[in-house]
Amino acid sequence: IDKGEFVMAKRNVLDKDLGKVVGKDATLAQDVQRVLDDIQKEMYDGALATRDANLASVDTWKDFSPNLNQGKMLLVPFCGMKDCEEMIKDKSKEEAADVEVAGGLKMGAKSLCVPHEDKFNVNCPAKCINPDCPNGKKVERRTLFGRSY
Repeated sequence: IDKGEFVMAKRNVLDKDLGKVVGKDATLAQDVQRVLDDIQKEMYDGALATRDANLASVDTWKDFSPNLNQGKMLLVPFCGMKDCEEMIKDKSKEEAADVEVAGGLKMGAKSLCVPHEDKFNVNCPAKCINPDCPNGKKVERRTLFGRSY
């Protein structure tokens, strides 16, 4: 206080020395805003890296359940029909029954969202991931499937 300084600890950094930030009282508001912006960016970048490390593009059913059982989220060609999604959920649950599953939960896969960015739809097959798809509808975009924990 006598030096006109303050110390902040960034709680998103485990090492106390690396997480320590010193600033001047005269620039308190700017320093706090800068540190909060840094924390936000670091947390976002970390979450994005974790998501990307656990994301797989899968085009055939034989690769669907093995990747799902590793705890990954899957970008797959999907017709978008509710009855087909129920079939995928049931089939993936059945295939998880006798194998080790990341996270321990053996529930079926469900659709999470339809990413609209082109980078997620590169080389999207025209046929649904479900080999028993009753719809015969042409697929135009990938859908993100995963398990909800």
